[in-house]
Amino acid sequence: MKFKILHFSSKGIPDSRIEKYAYIQQNQGQEVFFCGKFFRESKNFPETELFDQEFLISSNDLALIGIHPYFKKYKEDFEKVYSTINPDIVHAHDIVPAKVCSDLGIDFIYDDHEYWSKQILFRQMESFKRIITNPLVKTIYPKWEKQILQKASVILTVSDTIASEHSYYGQPTFTVPNYPSIYELEYLSPLQQSRDELSLVLIAKGRASYEREAVNDLSVRIKALNCPTTIIGKADKSISSFDYMGVKPYYELYHILPKHHLGFIETPKPKVKHGYLKYISPNRIFQYAHCGVTPVLLEDMTSLVRLFGDMALIIPSFIQLSEYIEPLKENKEFLANQPSRIQDFAKQNLIWESLIPIIGEAYDLL
Repeated sequence: MKFKILHFSSKGIPDSRIEKYAYIQQNQGQEVFFCGKFFRESKNFPETELFDQEFLISSNDLALIGIHPYFKKYKEDFEKVYSTINPDIVHAHDIVPAKVCSDLGIDFIYDDHEYWSKQILFRQMESFKRIITNPLVKTIYPKWEKQILQKASVILTVSDTIASEHSYYGQPTFTVPNYPSIYELEYLSPLQQSRDELSLVLIAKGRASYEREAVNDLSVRIKALNCPTTIIGKADKSISSFDYMGVKPYYELYHILPKHHLGFIETPKPKVKHGYLKYISPNRIFQYAHCGVTPVLLEDMTSLVRLFGDMALIIPSFIQLSEYIEPLKENKEFLANQPSRIQDFAKQNLIWESLIPIIGEAYDLL
């Protein structure tokens, strides 16, 4: 049966998670629409028409925390889009679109990308407007989240640890991790890892100051290992021996990553302090695996540790980094064979298309 599916975001495209839903739904012959703040070239699918039509509605920081008349106008704008499309399914991505649907009495799927009530405990708002609104966010979003989790027809989220807590409210809850799709893996280059020298890579998320600080702290520890190291993304170019590549389009990473053995993600101190690591499920971890790069995980990354098991390098903290990685520098078997092992594991277990039955089951409940 053909359905009209509306993906509603308070942000916009590119958004790799929304794009992957749209890609499989287009392949199933559904009519797929997008409503959000902006629409630019896709990161994952630059040559693919993902949506039958896009609708842009503007918002500001006050609208996104429920302040009238801005939030009222935002809801009215979405209601016009909804009336125009008359969709069978509204897939609300994150907390503000879900709140809009809840207020309007529209049945919706809530896709929680972030676990907002937990994330706002450490998130630092660095623009002036956001510094002013941040105290309101910390009060409003937990209330919204509780209402949404009670009213959503179905809940999707990125990790089993979030799903376990969301299921407390009694709504059907499914885990849909951020695995790469078969389409984007068409960009994947053959494995090129050296059999003689351990190579490291960090895809850095350095937008906020606490993220940049975490990238810098991790970089210092990685430097002490004296291995060839590539840093991709936003980072201070403070270590001359590193190869800094800057921000790269999503699909270009599949050409760069297959040269490395171990991949890192930064762990900002506020995330550690508030126990947020157990919830995370970042795209880059799964990209690493498909490119033959073994993820370096902390024991506190509970969901990821369960998912990867002994296919990842699991350590107590980055303080012990040298203790765990120095032996690998001389381990010829690891250098030669681990890239293909982790890639085979990813092909068998970490593919977006393998989640189609779960997504389909969730949609069937509407």
